[in-house]
Amino acid sequence: MKKGKLTDVHMFHMLNAYIESFNGSFRNERLNVHWFMSWQDAHNKTAKLRLLILFFIDR
Repeated sequence: MKKGKLTDVHMFHMLNAYIESFNGSFRNERLNVHWFMSWQDAHNKTAKLRLLILFFIDR
């Protein structure tokens, strides 16, 4: 392996860190500040946010 070359394991760890960071931000920004009336209400509201995030990421 060449020095400085990223391996699949390194890429996995980088992606995992990014996802964990996103999950923490999502929890702090959305789930900790909203009251949900039911699991279905939480699912619907988070699904709408997920679509918005995907829309802006694709741009």
